[in-house]
Parts: sequence; C-alpha cells; structure tokens
Amino acid sequence: MGFEKEIVIVRIAQEFFNNSLKHSRATKISVLVNFESHHLQIELCDNGVGMDIEII
Repeated sequence: MGFEKEIVIVRIAQEFFNNSLKHSRATKISVLVNFESHHLQIELCDNGVGMDIEII
C-alpha cells in the first residue's frame, strides 16, 4: 500500500472519530482491523444517534 493511500485511510478514520465524538453523542467506539496479504478491512462503529436520512 502506498503512502498516499495510507494517509487517506488515516484521514477517514480521523473524520469518523471526530464525528462520533462531536455529533453522534457516542459513548462507545469500536475499531476492528484485519490485514491479510493483499486485503485490508477496517470496521469503525459507534453507538451514537446517527442521522435522519430523510433530512439529506
């Protein structure tokens, strides 16, 4: 994985953490990382309130 892709992944995770703490009123955050030879899976979850899709 190239450096630019690594930065993008870190920025996405940062945005998730910021949004979870700032907007969703989450009290729990879960991070699951699974890395195999040519496959990276990252699961970011929180127990926040979410958003109303009808507003979008």
